[in-house]
Amino acid sequence: MTQPVDSAFRRIPSDPSDSAPSTATAAPARSFRDLDVDSLPAPVTDYGPYLRSAPARATAAAPQEPAAGAAARAKLDAYRSAYAGPYNVAGQSVLAPTQFRMVGGHNDGSAGYPVDRRAPRTLNFNDPQVRSLRAICARANAPDPTHCLMGCASPREIVGVTQALIDAGELRGPGDLPTQIKAMQWRHGIGVDCTDYVIGAALQATGKSRADVGGVMPGTDYFANADQNPHLRRVGIADARPGDVFCLDDPGKDVGHRTVVYSRTECSPSQASELARQYGRGAADFLKGGPVQFFLVDSSWGAGDGSSYGGVARNTWLYNASTSQWAQIAPDVTTSSPPSFSVTPNGPKDDLLHGLYRIK
Repeated sequence: MTQPVDSAFRRIPSDPSDSAPSTATAAPARSFRDLDVDSLPAPVTDYGPYLRSAPARATAAAPQEPAAGAAARAKLDAYRSAYAGPYNVAGQSVLAPTQFRMVGGHNDGSAGYPVDRRAPRTLNFNDPQVRSLRAICARANAPDPTHCLMGCASPREIVGVTQALIDAGELRGPGDLPTQIKAMQWRHGIGVDCTDYVIGAALQATGKSRADVGGVMPGTDYFANADQNPHLRRVGIADARPGDVFCLDDPGKDVGHRTVVYSRTECSPSQASELARQYGRGAADFLKGGPVQFFLVDSSWGAGDGSSYGGVARNTWLYNASTSQWAQIAPDVTTSSPPSFSVTPNGPKDDLLHGLYRIK
């Protein structure tokens, strides 16, 4: 989700003239280097049940992806993989996709952070749990956790901070190790929100740097005024390609959502029949007419009350051009239910579609 104001500094439309936040409230000044994609680990293709991406039932019916955009998809795979670790737990290498984090969201109560709900929303860096986390990171020579607490962590930051917590003995609770790692991130209020994950992914897919697109500060919503941004252009749904960004508005609320396109293909009749077979009457009715566009989209998804389904993952969206209806194959984070097919009346993810944008 996006939010109007983030923890240590404003979450407002990016402006090249914006100065960095003061060191009194934000992380100490340091290089915030764009990821070198060539240095990222090889894409991980099997995260087990914890990635919750392109579920097996949906994958069987997913259209084959065209060769065009393969390089961008490889970069998106590598970027997503970097947010999963690996983590060293008693000599065992463990993958755990990063949990969702948004200041002002559900996580504040779970993590115990005193947040002023009035604007501006701020995080108290003198809070005992925040101070404890920073001390753990300092002892482990891990990155400063400020960006992790704000929900705008890079892969290097979230992996370093999470490993420091594991080494400090903070890993506990029910479930297997990936589940425990995500629960630990939720307890400590660290992770990444959709906006910061998506801008990083879009830059990687397009080969652009933050400077190339006018400067992007962690914690700012680069897509807040997308139509006025000279580095973005609106594209049609049927023209979407890897690296394009869906900007959604949440009906009646002050937050929205961002996702980056991993792939877009058109459902063939045989693929539509398979989806109808797998998901029943609701899917069959949705697929009538067409053409139907089949999207795989990456983001950091809201975790509700801390569900392991939340965080960095790949979900499936469908769009029927003849009815202008949207549907999704995704889990329900409020119940941790298995992925299911559902028509989303308002638009993608049941939000309002503001637009689909491409970095120039």
